[in-house]
Amino acid sequence: MTHSGYDRLLMGSPLRRSGVSKAITAGLLVILVFATLVQLVVFAGMPPGIFTVFLRALALSSLLALVPLAILWFLDRRERESPWLFAAAFLWGGLIATALALPFNTAFFKLVDDWLAHHPMLEAMLGPEAPLMLVAPISAPIAEELAKALGVLLLFWLLRAEYDNMRDGIVYGALVGLGFTWFEAALYVANIYAKSGVAAYGLQLGARYALFGLGGHALFTALFGASLGLARQTRRKWLCVLAPITGLCLAIAAHMLNNALPLFAALARIAAGVR
Repeated sequence: MTHSGYDRLLMGSPLRRSGVSKAITAGLLVILVFATLVQLVVFAGMPPGIFTVFLRALALSSLLALVPLAILWFLDRRERESPWLFAAAFLWGGLIATALALPFNTAFFKLVDDWLAHHPMLEAMLGPEAPLMLVAPISAPIAEELAKALGVLLLFWLLRAEYDNMRDGIVYGALVGLGFTWFEAALYVANIYAKSGVAAYGLQLGARYALFGLGGHALFTALFGASLGLARQTRRKWLCVLAPITGLCLAIAAHMLNNALPLFAALARIAAGVR
């Protein structure tokens, strides 16, 4: 990137102030180190066979991600953003947000698993997937949407010259969400293979890349990104505050509803007397 390109990118950014820039850089380095350690722990715990399945799934996920990436690139054609920002937003979702959310999801999963151990009848009713059915609608939407939203918020705050309106917000939010889908899909394939010995490439990748890959995480985080874009566009101070809060709540609520569908289906089967 040329010097003039950097000047445009950092126009109005707090990164232009030396003290603030150093503090932000230090904070981002802490996040990066933490995320790196989490990912290394995940990879270190994978036996060679499972890691091979993960790499295959990641390669397939990368190919499938090209379609939604192309759609988002086309959507942004009128005011083309830097390819570096595209890559940064995508990789935040894929490598940083997944790592930030993982410890919280794991801790909550263990908490629910221990709770179900004292309520065996409930586990018997819901089946072997009971812990996941109960954890998915609560922990994942909150931890994952906050982790993804942090990346979008950093773009909004630090590179405000590149975040002009709701269109930019939708693009950046969808990119972060798409990155999350890209990496999470491969992890799910590997996890299922570790449990069952079956590499569910078609099921996991097909479901997560439905609607050209713009459903699920891409849609959820795009809601928050659009709300920040609205806050940038409006001159009403109350809307500047309310819009991002509402957008984040909508993202979490949409994620909760999506993850609760298997639980609703199980409860419907129980109510109908079907096992």
